[in-house]
Amino acid sequence: MQMQRKGFDVKQFSVKDFVASQRGRGPQQQGLLTAYVSGKNVTNDALSHYARDDALCPFCSCVDGKDHRVFHCQGLVDLRRKHHEVVKWLKKQPKAILHFGLFPDDNEAICLRLQTFNGSFGKVLPLFDSYARVYTDGSCFCSTSWEHAVAGAAVIKVVGNYAWELVDRQVLPTPDHSPFRAESYAVLLALQHFWNVHICSDCSAVVDEIVCILEACQRGDSIVVRAHSDIWEPIAWHLSQRDIGCVSVTKVKAHVSWQQMKEGDERVHAFFNDAADKEAKKSVAADNFDVWQKFENMLLGRKKQYEMVRKFHNLVCDIHERSFQLKPRIRPEDVTPNFADLWNLQGSGKVFACPEACELEQCPYGSTFAKRVKGWWSQLQWFEGPPTSALEMYMDFCFETMTQVPVRINKVGWVLREHSVEADVFSPVIGYSADYELLHFVFDLSMWTTIGTKKNLAARTGVALRHLLKGSPWTPQYWRVRHHAVLDMQRQCGNATLFRTRAPYERSFPYHEWVMHEQRVLGRERQHLAGPEILHMAWVLFSLPAAVRQKRRDLEAAALDLPTSKQPCLECPGHNRKRQAKVCNINFLIELIDALPEKIEMPARQSLMALTAFETAISARRQTLRHERSRYSDYKKKTDKGPEASKGAGARKPFGIPKYQHFPKASLAPYPDEEGNALWLGDNESLQELLSPSNILASRSPKNSEMLARPGMAISLSAAAIHVGAKELLEGKGAKALEKMPRFFETSSGKELLSAVKTLNLGKSGSASRSTLKKAVKKYIDFMQADNADLQKALVRVVNTASRTYLLAMHLLEQRAFFLKTGGWAKKWKRSGKEPSEIKAWLKDPSRTDKLTTALVDMVLQKINTSRKKAKDTDTDDFDSPGSNLDHGSYH
Repeated sequence: MQMQRKGFDVKQFSVKDFVASQRGRGPQQQGLLTAYVSGKNVTNDALSHYARDDALCPFCSCVDGKDHRVFHCQGLVDLRRKHHEVVKWLKKQPKAILHFGLFPDDNEAICLRLQTFNGSFGKVLPLFDSYARVYTDGSCFCSTSWEHAVAGAAVIKVVGNYAWELVDRQVLPTPDHSPFRAESYAVLLALQHFWNVHICSDCSAVVDEIVCILEACQRGDSIVVRAHSDIWEPIAWHLSQRDIGCVSVTKVKAHVSWQQMKEGDERVHAFFNDAADKEAKKSVAADNFDVWQKFENMLLGRKKQYEMVRKFHNLVCDIHERSFQLKPRIRPEDVTPNFADLWNLQGSGKVFACPEACELEQCPYGSTFAKRVKGWWSQLQWFEGPPTSALEMYMDFCFETMTQVPVRINKVGWVLREHSVEADVFSPVIGYSADYELLHFVFDLSMWTTIGTKKNLAARTGVALRHLLKGSPWTPQYWRVRHHAVLDMQRQCGNATLFRTRAPYERSFPYHEWVMHEQRVLGRERQHLAGPEILHMAWVLFSLPAAVRQKRRDLEAAALDLPTSKQPCLECPGHNRKRQAKVCNINFLIELIDALPEKIEMPARQSLMALTAFETAISARRQTLRHERSRYSDYKKKTDKGPEASKGAGARKPFGIPKYQHFPKASLAPYPDEEGNALWLGDNESLQELLSPSNILASRSPKNSEMLARPGMAISLSAAAIHVGAKELLEGKGAKALEKMPRFFETSSGKELLSAVKTLNLGKSGSASRSTLKKAVKKYIDFMQADNADLQKALVRVVNTASRTYLLAMHLLEQRAFFLKTGGWAKKWKRSGKEPSEIKAWLKDPSRTDKLTTALVDMVLQKINTSRKKAKDTDTDDFDSPGSNLDHGSYH
């Protein structure tokens, strides 16, 4: 059916191009173009038929119209000059572009494809005793557009050292062309020419598919082809006709320059793969040159048309933006309703009659719903005054009758939510745990909805599905992250000293009113409502320590006549809000401790008293452990209350900055990257950029650098590292240790190790055959299992030397960054707002080196005085404070 609309003079148009042209535009432009392409006329010549406005152009005195604004309007001359190219082009195009902004599409390329590529893939078996090692490849021209893509495939046979001969090269015979189909067709050509064949392909998807089919044949399973069945069904048929071992496949690297590679298997693979790629290109560019040129010229014309129509869309947006500026939209002012009028009822109330009982039985929503409506309607009284909206009446009906509108099931009938599980699962329900099947149904519904949403999002954004689902608690990635966090906490804090195990007695555990109400409504006894009971018991056990502490504070406050948790402090509004929030969390437990008889039975009270006694025992055990670890606790108290914490920097953690946050440790990577860097480069391009003074200073903060927290301690620690590292270099121990290492790699076992690690160093995109990997792993294991005491001693010496010299270099780099960029250092101190009093004089003028020297000397002396005072207060074997063993170059 042909559309009879003014200016619609094209047979087909491209929706895909219009959607693509919308990308990158704002919501206003997208809405404008969507209305424009639908045929909506926003010029005055059309609007005058429906409004009182005249048909004149708002920019001049001529009759308005789409063609007038684009080609003739004198008020838009500047826009025509700006878009002169598209205006000139538009005069020669179909009127549908001007009137609708459409992208014409005559489907010429598709018609040519169907006419040119009308063949199929046959099933032809080769000679039984034929064998060859072949390289296959496919190539696709104009692959950005499926309508214009032309793909071909080629197979070459290895006949000698860097010698090959062409087996076959053809363009794909079917209309569907793509790079993957070209690679697949090359494999089919190889199977049609050789019975015993070793195929080398650079397409990992093709190799994986062949491996899956071969494994299915080996197991005797049926072969299932999911995609591109017109090619892969003949390939699967060929593989099923052969015995196991007749066909093998190897993945080789694609598009690698073999001239720049060293001799080896990879260089051979790269040479033959390059030859196969050139032959595949010739199947299109040489054998089918005329066809390829036709499609390429069509694609270039299509791209030019797309760009010009998109520029015309820009002109349309500019014209309408000028219209909006000329006549801005007038928005009505918001009016605040007068709620007092709602209760200003005048006159006598009226009650309207309800439908009869016989009519209620015929209600399509069910008689139960109709009776509830009748009961609610009979209570309504109507007075004179402002009208009542339908939304207000519906909300009143829901609150009065505790009923929501029925739900339609399978387009058959209407069912109330409390009468149907299917209707109920699509509404918020508190008691899902009351029904086991309902609980799992809702869980599965939520899980699969999340998976479907994330899958569609992954397809649009290119982000891996496992990354989008890592926040879902039912995925392995979610618990893997938390497992790593627990392991990291254990490494930093050490092993646990006390495991708190609680076994509540369910038969008498104190329940809140809402749990008992749920049991009464559902007719469940104790231990028969798993969800609410378990969640409530877990919350009580988790919150009981806070409730006990709060009750203890309330008793102390009552003795001193201070505000308690139930009598919030009125002097500080912020403090009042915090206490109110805390009261909301533990009010129930405080009521339990107060033993309200109407809420708690006697066994529940006894159970709660037992829990309270258990808390008291736990507190006593904590005191014992603190006493046993008095050296640590004494140090903690003195660090929190020491002279350094009393300064402007505020109280700090017992051990200052965590070790893993310091610059040397945070920068070191567990293994080198593909370029051989053993440090975390992050967004930096090279080590020079990473370790530049400006970059180091920018990455430092009071949370990861002592120079911005305790400069005196920082200088002491850096001095220890520099002293030990310089001593190591001056004495020549490092050179001696490193000189011995090359000797071990010059031995036969060392050379085999170097050959093995070269093979195993795959990086992100490397690959190797199974036999090559097996040999490399065997050599690797043999070297590691060799009993070589000299090698062990040499490795320990290298580690000792490398660690000392590494700390030397990293501390020097960090210290130089701060002292070379004193202005940036001072700015970071000012932003933190925690600068010590010793450096305040220097911060006023960071260029004064003498003031900086005086400040640092004072802070180092303060550190010495603190250490001396601590030594007097503790025994000789007391817990060492950070930096107390600087003579040994250690940091505890």
